[in-house]
Amino acid sequence: MKISTDQLVLLDFYSRNAFANELSEHYKEIFPFIYNELGAKKLKISLAKLINKAKESNITQRGPLQLYIDMAIVLGHGFDTDPMYSCFSSVNEQYLSGTELEKSLQIYDKFNGYLKDVMGENNLHILGFKNKLANEKFDGFSNINFSDQIFDLLNHLYPQKCRYLGCDKVKELICLGLENPDTYFLNLDSRAVFVLVMFIVGHKFQSDCFHLYEGFFSEETGGDDQFLIYKAKEFLTKYIDAMVT
Repeated sequence: MKISTDQLVLLDFYSRNAFANELSEHYKEIFPFIYNELGAKKLKISLAKLINKAKESNITQRGPLQLYIDMAIVLGHGFDTDPMYSCFSSVNEQYLSGTELEKSLQIYDKFNGYLKDVMGENNLHILGFKNKLANEKFDGFSNINFSDQIFDLLNHLYPQKCRYLGCDKVKELICLGLENPDTYFLNLDSRAVFVLVMFIVGHKFQSDCFHLYEGFFSEETGGDDQFLIYKAKEFLTKYIDAMVT
């Protein structure tokens, strides 16, 4: 029996759809906060989109796909182009040789190191960040050495992540955040908060399909620092709760 190209495409579609259903049940157990926030249907849609996105990077096998999705949830769904996480991208030159499985095992080891060093045993480090975040007022920023002030803020709130990433990557992220057109209308305090959200949820947090951003960094609210700080804290707290619940 000869299978046509159209039939192969259809089989591939049903295979990926079935895998998305399986993963949905898996993440219902692993990340119940995200499952409850999104609902079963939206989670399956998000997983299917991410499976297609992974395919563009030649990630097709079940084990590597699940690792890719795990990292997308923890690091942010744009992690593979995030300057903070270049070492986790499958297109990194250190992973250009070897099979898909071999490359994913190398990335898996690095990701486990991240979980240990940044999240901490029993999530100790990220919960420490959550406690500091609750008491941070985000004020007193000035145009003089503004980038350095943001770096000091990030290092104060989450020293473990700054140490893991290294000074150069953190400063690269800060520059990326301050160059983002969506920050131009923000006051200095709110611009610092914008970078912090990128630092925690990833550089594409505004379009993340697992951590739902409500668009509070907008021109309509750009003049109200206190509102933005409140909403950013709420957003970051939800992200942390998704990781530790």
